[in-house]
Amino acid sequence: MGENKGIEKLFKEYRLHFGLTQNAVEQLAKLKKSQYSRLESGRQKPRPHETKAVASIYGLEDYQLMNPNQRKPSFKSLPIETQQAISNIRKSGTQPREKHEKIDLGKEIDKLIATGKLSRPITAKRLLELLPIAVREEINNESRRITDLLKRPPRCNKVKVVEKPEGETGAGNWYQIKE
Repeated sequence: MGENKGIEKLFKEYRLHFGLTQNAVEQLAKLKKSQYSRLESGRQKPRPHETKAVASIYGLEDYQLMNPNQRKPSFKSLPIETQQAISNIRKSGTQPREKHEKIDLGKEIDKLIATGKLSRPITAKRLLELLPIAVREEINNESRRITDLLKRPPRCNKVKVVEKPEGETGAGNWYQIKE
């Protein structure tokens, strides 16, 4: 971990400077799911093509990104895709986190159950829409993660699968609190 300590700090410094989320950097650099967070945290040493990909989202060459004295480019000199991602993040109100804190999806689902969001039939996809943006980003907007939690204890003891209400649209299972 020692030899890539410098690059991981630079990755994070650039990401936070421009207000990008780890997910946004990952998408812009076309990295695999959760790969960027492993690189930034130092759990994985970046390969040359990964460093090049991350540098490219800032309009830099890899050797420029690795230079701690390199001036950060201005917003206007960033690639258009990066500018758009930054603008979208600002508009959404998402705040990039300096320290990645794991979100407990189970607790978030339990909050929805406690507030009565499942007193009427609802799909996992609709439940996903009720979660805070940070939670949705953490699970990459995958409603199947919610489905998995609802089908296992302790939630399956509180929630049941019900028939789709008449007149409703939407594929998949519908869930409701057990009476």
